[in-house]
Amino acid sequence: MGSLARRLSALEDVAEAARLRHYRAAAAGAGVPVEEFMALAGEFEQLVDRLQAQGRSFREIIGAVAAKAGVDPDDLERQAIALADSW
Repeated sequence: MGSLARRLSALEDVAEAARLRHYRAAAAGAGVPVEEFMALAGEFEQLVDRLQAQGRSFREIIGAVAAKAGVDPDDLERQAIALADSW
């Protein structure tokens, strides 16, 4: 493998680690394996995409996601805003 290929591979590894950093931190906070957390995140992402495509409001989407997750909508909204602000 040439020098350029090694560098590209290392750069891809760093990018993947950065992409997964938030998932790993959230999974650790929830006490679940990262793979399980990512699968659940994918389900919620599909739900959000579907509701956005239907033209639902942010508040309606928060309500639907909160209901599916079994959490308080106001708490979920605060957490979502805090997470968005941290990025």
